Amino acid sequence: MRRRPSIILFLLFLPLLAITARGEEPAKLSPPLYGVEGKCLLQADFASAKLDDDWKNVKGKWEVKDGALSGVQVPEQNHAAVLRHELPLHDFIAQFTFKFDGGKAIKLVLNKNTVHIATVSVWLNQLTIDKQPEKDSGKKLRRIDAQNVKLSPDEWHTVVVEVIGSTIVATVDSSLVVFGTDDGLDIDKSDFDFAANGSTAIKSVKFCKASGPADNEAAGRKLQALREATK
Repeated sequence: MRRRPSIILFLLFLPLLAITARGEEPAKLSPPLYGVEGKCLLQADFASAKLDDDWKNVKGKWEVKDGALSGVQVPEQNHAAVLRHELPLHDFIAQFTFKFDGGKAIKLVLNKNTVHIATVSVWLNQLTIDKQPEKDSGKKLRRIDAQNVKLSPDEWHTVVVEVIGSTIVATVDSSLVVFGTDDGLDIDKSDFDFAANGSTAIKSVKFCKASGPADNEAAGRKLQALREATK
């Protein structure tokens, strides 16, 4: 009878031991730092052995294996591996958990009718936001923000991207932050891409509608303070 508490504790920790044995860890919770999350439009955890038909393999090789979405660049294509999903959006909050898995970078690319609008790029040593020029505008790509970082290549990281009006915010693991504004962001988006330089593994994806903060100035000060603290 005295052994029952020990047995119960062992059973409670058994799922955690199984996760550790697979070299995985639970997704980190990363609440948005700027916007207010609304109705979710897309949620995927890649528990199925087959990739849903709503995902379109544009470049490279993408497949579901070991409970995660795997993307691998094909050298002969001379292009990052690209996976596309149609999803009408305007203001939104997106979250995904990924691991470099031997690759150099993962990017979330926002599009309108497959034309790139903006790109959030997570490299091992840098986090950036770039605004692509409007088609036939004659403008050049604009770097909205960038920050040097140091991310582990072997751990899972959670990225949150918020686009509210002309403001874009990107955070990694609730601590590393880049943000800025561009009037060209305040438009309807039709689809998005995941792009992998080398290879990547994605464990979960979520896109939700969003609204702006109750106090825009206070939210801006909070972002700036966190941005300064992690320089």
